[in-house]
Amino acid sequence: YSVGSVSIVLIILLYFYEILNTNQVMALNKNFMFWFGAGLLIYHLPSIPFTLLLKYYLGEKFKPSFFIANYVLIFLSNSTFIYGLLCAKPSQT
Repeated sequence: YSVGSVSIVLIILLYFYEILNTNQVMALNKNFMFWFGAGLLIYHLPSIPFTLLLKYYLGEKFKPSFFIANYVLIFLSNSTFIYGLLCAKPSQT
C-alpha cells in the first residue's frame, strides 16, 4: 500500500510541476484533472505516515484516532472530487 501511495504522490507532483511549467494559460478551477490530482494528493500524502506507523501503534488507545483521521482524509478527498466535477468545463464534442 505504501509503495502505491508513494507512486501516486510522485506522479501527481510531476503533473502539477508540468502544469506550472507550461506556457499555456489554464483556469485551474475549471480543470477536473487538477482537482482529481489534488484530491488524491490530499488523501495519499498524509496516509503514508499513518499506514507506516499503524503497525507500531495498534494499541486500543491510538486506533480510534487513526480511523478518524482516515475518515477526515476521505471526506476532504471526495469533496475535492465533487468540486472538480461541479466546476469542470464541459468538453466541446
